[in-house]
Amino acid sequence: MITIETWADAEGVVPLLGPDLRTALQTHLDRLAEFADYPLDELARFVILEPADVITELAVSGAEVLLPDGGDTFAIDPECAARHGDTIEVVWIISDDGYGVVLFVPANSRTSPGLLAACQKALRETAFR
Repeated sequence: MITIETWADAEGVVPLLGPDLRTALQTHLDRLAEFADYPLDELARFVILEPADVITELAVSGAEVLLPDGGDTFAIDPECAARHGDTIEVVWIISDDGYGVVLFVPANSRTSPGLLAACQKALRETAFR
C-alpha cells in the first residue's frame, strides 16, 4: 500500500505510476495546487493499494470508511468513483472543509472480493458525471 500524505510523497510517487493512475492522481494534485501553502495531509489523503494488498479498514480523521466486518459495503458512502484502466478510484469527502480521501484499488482477481464488490457498487451508484 502506498499512502500519500505530503507534497513530497506525491512528488516521489507520481513518476513511478502507470499512465492511467498517474493521470488520475495528478488531476487531484493539480486541483489542490492552489492550496500548496497548506500541508497536503490537511487537504487530502491518497491511498494506492497494490495488487496483493489486503485491507478491510481505513480510519481517516476518526471515521472508518472501509468495509466493516470485512463486508462488501463501505462504512461511509463514497462521494464518487471512477475507473482508470485496471484501477478503480473511490473518493470520500470527510469534512465540511472539503478534506478528502481518495482510494485507488486494482480491479483484478488478487483484490479481496469484498473490497472489489464495494468498489464496483460505488462505480454503479456514484460514478463521476
